[in-house]
Amino acid sequence: MPSKSNLRRRQGSRGGGRILHGVLLALLCLILASCAYMYIVARTVHIRHTEVRLRDLPEQFDGTTILYLTDLNLFGTNTPEAALALMERLRGLYPDLILLGGDFASPSPFERLNFTDPDSPRVQTRMIEARTKFLTGLRAFATPLGKFAIAGESDVDPSSLRAAAEAGGVDLLSDDVLLLTKNGARVGLVGLKPNGTELRSLESLSEKVTREDCVIVLAHSPEDYALIQTTEAANGGGWADLVLCGHTRGGQIVIGGHSLLPLNEHEQRYLSGWRRENDAVLLTSAGVGCQWLNFRLGTQAEVHLITLRRGEPEATGEGFVPPNPEVRWDSGE
Repeated sequence: MPSKSNLRRRQGSRGGGRILHGVLLALLCLILASCAYMYIVARTVHIRHTEVRLRDLPEQFDGTTILYLTDLNLFGTNTPEAALALMERLRGLYPDLILLGGDFASPSPFERLNFTDPDSPRVQTRMIEARTKFLTGLRAFATPLGKFAIAGESDVDPSSLRAAAEAGGVDLLSDDVLLLTKNGARVGLVGLKPNGTELRSLESLSEKVTREDCVIVLAHSPEDYALIQTTEAANGGGWADLVLCGHTRGGQIVIGGHSLLPLNEHEQRYLSGWRRENDAVLLTSAGVGCQWLNFRLGTQAEVHLITLRRGEPEATGEGFVPPNPEVRWDSGE
């Protein structure tokens, strides 16, 4: 027959085990709740309504609206169907112009965790199919001034990307300059290729415009900011009035002011939001999608409806119109 001391030890051991199990269960619930929260945040897309004043903007373009999206990163639950459902909701904004900033698809967490080569035919085929379904689905989204896109660093096979864009009525720009016309006035649109446009190529682009022209630059990464500001227009001086980029996802998961993404110095400096430098208005968008996992913390998924106004740019990023109510990135149920 066990002694009373042995019984007390057994009961104490069982009590300690129950406490440990309770603590572990609480931690598991906390982790699951945190993951659910970060997933919901990642799937909630905010529409940022902003008025931007540009000194060189022709009067005919005053009030022109741009719908800007970048970094869709289609994989997993971020399906092309979900992205097109989002676009269908955004149709009600009636933008004059759509600009897409690249990284339409990316490797899934399963592919990354299995150390699948992102350049393998299987991964590339899935990514190409996803972005093709999205881009071709944009044909029904008509805009007065057109739809334009650039590639991101994750956008493999440029030829198929261009074909998919053309099928959706989207012009793919790669170190190109074109002119948007409205009632006889013109605005330049420059689209840069990803992974760093060479200085020589950028100089050849800047020499096609003058400092009096209004020029919008579509770049994938904020790394291009410094290079843009070291080049000059054909008659000297700065040439870019509005520069739009993404790539950083706003840091995606930010803890204590630090992003868990491996970002370089320029990407950290221009992590997200608006600013003005040397008379150029700059935007780094946090984008729609995510890298690695569809989780966000300390950041928000976003698209931008930008209204162009003729006038002197604001001295800083302060004073911009705050975001309007959010929309959900889902299938529309």
